[in-house]
This record gives sequence, structure tokens and C-alpha cells, in this order.
Amino acid sequence: MWVLRELVRLLERIAIAVVIALLLALIQVPFRNNGGFVAGFQLSCIIVGAFLLLMAGAGGDSNFARHLDYGVTAAALGRIPGVSTLQRTGEDPHLSASAVFVSSGVVLLVIGFLV
Repeated sequence: MWVLRELVRLLERIAIAVVIALLLALIQVPFRNNGGFVAGFQLSCIIVGAFLLLMAGAGGDSNFARHLDYGVTAAALGRIPGVSTLQRTGEDPHLSASAVFVSSGVVLLVIGFLV
């Protein structure tokens, strides 16, 4: 069960990274003289993907990794009922923040170079 939960969390984080690149592409469309949305989306995917790979290189004990930890967020802000349905329990294995950043970065770079 934990494997499925972690895969869903990984896909959720990858989808969030793609949406961020999409939003950046939409913002830059009016300011581009050449190309258009597709060229802006390629550039956004490459930039965000490279940034995510840099964040993966920061290691597991960084502010980025702590931001992805639901337990730290719940301890700081309190648990809001119904917000986190994918929260880990007990000693379940989990993906490290670096794995999430690397996979999201690689997916965005592949999209950026192949689109």
C-alpha cells in the first residue's frame, strides 16, 4: 500500500512542476517577439527542470526537503482535517526529497527538449 501512496505523491509533485512551467509559459507569451507559447513552454520546462535538479543536489537536510515533509508542516501549522489524505503513517518507507526533485527535473527536461 505504501508503494502506491508514494507513487501517487511522486506523480502529484511532477504534475505540480509541469503546471508551474505551464504558468510561466503563459506569463511570458505576451512578451515574446518570436516563437510563441510552445517556445515559451520549452524554455520554461528547461529552466524549471534545471532548477529542480539543482535543488536535488542540495541534499536531504535542506529547507527544500523540510518543506516537502508533511510532518514538519503539520507540527508548525497544525493538522487541518481533510487536507492531507496522502500522509504517511508510522515507519512507512518514503521517497526522499532529492528523488522527487530529480524525477520532476528529468521529466521537465525531457518535455522541454522533446516538445
